[in-house]
Amino acid sequence: MKRFLSYIYPITKKIKSEFSGDLELTWYNGYKVLNTKNTNYSYGSLQEILDFALSKIIVKNIEKTLLLGLGAGSVVATLRNKYQYNGLINAVEIDAILINIACQEYQICADAKMVIHQADAFEFIKNNKTLYHLIIIDLFIDNRVPDVFYSEAFISILKQQVAKAGYFIFNLGMQADLTAVIADVMQFFGSDFELKLYDEVLGTNTLLIGKKL
Repeated sequence: MKRFLSYIYPITKKIKSEFSGDLELTWYNGYKVLNTKNTNYSYGSLQEILDFALSKIIVKNIEKTLLLGLGAGSVVATLRNKYQYNGLINAVEIDAILINIACQEYQICADAKMVIHQADAFEFIKNNKTLYHLIIIDLFIDNRVPDVFYSEAFISILKQQVAKAGYFIFNLGMQADLTAVIADVMQFFGSDFELKLYDEVLGTNTLLIGKKL
C-alpha cells in the first residue's frame, strides 16, 4: 500500500540515530530511500554513485569484499542484483540503527555470504588480518567524511589489506573544495596503486578508485 501511495505523495518515517541525527525513511514514486538532513544515505543518488564506481572495475574477479560503511546496504544490493556478485562480504557499520534498518527495511541481513560487524571502521582494520580483492570506503556522518579516514595512519593500514591486483573504491565526499585532501590521500596510497579520480560524480561526490599493482 505504501508503495502505491508514494506515487501520489511521499511517505516519511523519522528515525533517531546517535551518530547521524534524524534519519528519514521515505517512500517516493515506488522506491524507499534513506536520507539524513543533508544527504542521501542509501537507495538514492548514493547507490547510483557507487554503481558508477563498480562499473569501472572487474567485479567477476572479486572473491572477498570489505565494505567500510554499510549504511542501509544499497551497495550490497547493487553488487548482488546488478553484478551477480556471489563472493564473501565483510560489512562494517558503527551505527546499530543503520544495521537494523538495512535488515528490517531492505532485507540486507547477515547471511552465509555476509558478516556484519558493528564496529568503528578504523578499529576494525587495525585488527584485521584478511586480504580483500575489493575494499569500499563509504564512511559518512551525515554529509561529511570524518577527517580520520583521510589520514595517513588510516590509509597506511588499509592499503596493506588490498590483495594483489585488487581494488579499492573511496567515496571521498561532496565538499566544495577537496583539493588538498585528494592530494594527500593519493600520496598516502603511493606508487603501489594505479589511481583514477572521478570528480563530482552525478554532480556531487568525488570518487577515488585504485588497483593494486
